[in-house]
Amino acid sequence: WTQVGRLQALRVDAVVDGGEYAGFKPRAKVDLSGLVDAGSPYRMPAVYSEARIAYTNSVPRGHMRAPGAPQATFAVESALDELALEAGLPPVELRRRNLLGDGEPNIHGVTWAQCRALETLDAALGAASSSCPAPAGWLTGTGIGVYDRRTTRAARTSLRLVAEADGGVRAEVAVPETGTGSHTVARRILADALGLPDEAVRVVHVPTHQLPYDRGAGGSRVSVGLGSVVAAAIKAWGDRGDRDAVTVEVDEDMGVDVTSYCVQVADVAVDPDTGAVRVLRLVTAVDVAEVLSPVAHSMQLDGGTAMGYGFALLEDLHVQAGQVWSGTLGEFKLPSIRDLPPLRTVLVPGGRGVG
Repeated sequence: WTQVGRLQALRVDAVVDGGEYAGFKPRAKVDLSGLVDAGSPYRMPAVYSEARIAYTNSVPRGHMRAPGAPQATFAVESALDELALEAGLPPVELRRRNLLGDGEPNIHGVTWAQCRALETLDAALGAASSSCPAPAGWLTGTGIGVYDRRTTRAARTSLRLVAEADGGVRAEVAVPETGTGSHTVARRILADALGLPDEAVRVVHVPTHQLPYDRGAGGSRVSVGLGSVVAAAIKAWGDRGDRDAVTVEVDEDMGVDVTSYCVQVADVAVDPDTGAVRVLRLVTAVDVAEVLSPVAHSMQLDGGTAMGYGFALLEDLHVQAGQVWSGTLGEFKLPSIRDLPPLRTVLVPGGRGVG
């Protein structure tokens, strides 16, 4: 009885259209790391994953945000819904019986210091418990998806603090501001630690010849790296003596092996006459540790949700005979604010490590 509804094995065979050459791939292995993480939120005794990138007579393809993970998650979560139907179990119950708990190894044999999958699932279900009105005559249903992402443990970067003539401090950083608010977060942490108003701390991105090496913005490493290097710089600043500048570099292991969970619940309506699909509501529950900037954090979650909505319902690159026919954003159709359903986000605080 204890094995009823328990997943026993998973096989993933992914083939990806890589285009005509590997020039735009950011990794020497030319792979999509998210593909081999398919099924990682769940307890799986046996897993085989193979991901291949095929050369094709088409435009070269690159990476974009968690490459391979949205596609792999969509495939596994869809398969779980079909499996639940065959097994006579509610889709939520199938997930509940198989989500990882504390002390259990994931598909790669990694055991997390903390595993809050069930708490995140319950938070999402609780926030989506009320009903959503749908157009008369439309069919309605509820979809659920679970994802987890390992938190980067180390990020190599550097920072220089320089005393300015007006009593303020200039923070020279190696990582660029890509629009995520990372420089704002660094400014706030520094200002608070140094006892200065925010405007007295100026964050400046400087060229690579002025600071030691930085790996760049990507792979969820920016907050980890900046948080670590800012802490080291604050300590060095307090010990600087009569120097007017200090330079620090970090490339350290954060010491705690953690992952963070996300569960999304979508209420959907379908017109049985036309096949039109309308998402009535999207609820996102996220397992978090310390949130450094609530506004930027919310923007990241809403932005990621909008991207997923676009992948599922609107966007189509439409490559035919090696030619891209969706040549403009008007044809490709990224979702706008008018396309999106109401979004609700629930945070599950108290995560360990850099969450």
